[in-house]
Amino acid sequence: MDFKEFYQQDVILRNYQQKAKKEIFRWWNVADNILYQIPTDTSKIRLFTSIIRDINVWGL
Repeated sequence: MDFKEFYQQDVILRNYQQKAKKEIFRWWNVADNILYQIPTDTSKIRLFTSIIRDINVWGL
């Protein structure tokens, strides 16, 4: 399964969040279990909500 196919551009995310999201999907192709660290006050909830939405669209 190529997780990069799940990635969708999200206009509400800032540039650094879009970059993090792409990296997360890229690393899921390498390993099933990853840890991605981003600084405090970078709206992690918005980022991970966007990731969950993308995965939900694909019905996983």
